[in-house]
Amino acid sequence: MSTNMYVEAMAKAQAMAKEHVGEACAELIEWATTSILPNGRVREIAEVLQGVSEYQSLTLAQTLVQREALKYVVEKETQ
Repeated sequence: MSTNMYVEAMAKAQAMAKEHVGEACAELIEWATTSILPNGRVREIAEVLQGVSEYQSLTLAQTLVQREALKYVVEKETQ
């Protein structure tokens, strides 16, 4: 994957995580509770990240969603 494709994939995944942060967080909670990640936004984000890291795409997706959730909370708390 070229650097440009990597940057584009990461940007798209970050935008998806931001747009669907609530839904994706609910999926992460379900995953942590049941050990089963449902089909949904987190898997969609991971699919975008396949070219970035084939074997770590779910972990990357999880990290992006968690980061967006933290940003959301900080934004709300500091307004």
